[in-house]
Amino acid sequence: MRISRKAFAFVLGVVLAFAVTEQAAKADIIYTYTGNPMGLEDNAGYVCGGSPPCTMTGSFTVATPLGNNFGAATSPNTLFSNVTPESFSFTDGNQTITTDPMYFGVTTDASGDISTWFIIVGNSNDGGAEIAVENIGGNGDGDESIAPSPSYAAYNRDPGSWTETSVSSAPEPSTTVLVSLGGAFLLLAMKRKHRIRLAIHLQRG
Repeated sequence: MRISRKAFAFVLGVVLAFAVTEQAAKADIIYTYTGNPMGLEDNAGYVCGGSPPCTMTGSFTVATPLGNNFGAATSPNTLFSNVTPESFSFTDGNQTITTDPMYFGVTTDASGDISTWFIIVGNSNDGGAEIAVENIGGNGDGDESIAPSPSYAAYNRDPGSWTETSVSSAPEPSTTVLVSLGGAFLLLAMKRKHRIRLAIHLQRG
């Protein structure tokens, strides 16, 4: 069986194209929040505040973009948990919370940008730390951070803003890619074997 160079190049090209597509499919989307300075509600041994005051920042990661008008049909009063992030992290500059999402809800506008949000992570009701960022058109809009030890509560009524970035990871080659590469090298080996047989045949002739 004779395998032409064109056929081998085509197979190899398909394998490489699949590998590139596989790589592109591994891109994660990170939504990053930047808040405004917060004031102190109580200062029983607080470490958050002073100059400069605490400012809330955070982010969450999802596998695909939220898209345009995501959650647009959701009433602001019932916007609680319509997002399940792969990971998240919010900090006031003193305490950082990466687990225990109590509420995690957002909506996006026609451009796909986050326009309203209601996110609370941690749980101060159990005596733990809690961070909240909110913008649903209510009196509680803004950022709030509650810490158990040292005890303090920092807040503002001035919601921040979000940005979106795409981050490509470098995954291990998938089984399909490895099998495809194996097939390409097998074709190469078959072609070389055919040449050797042809050379032997010519020598005997």
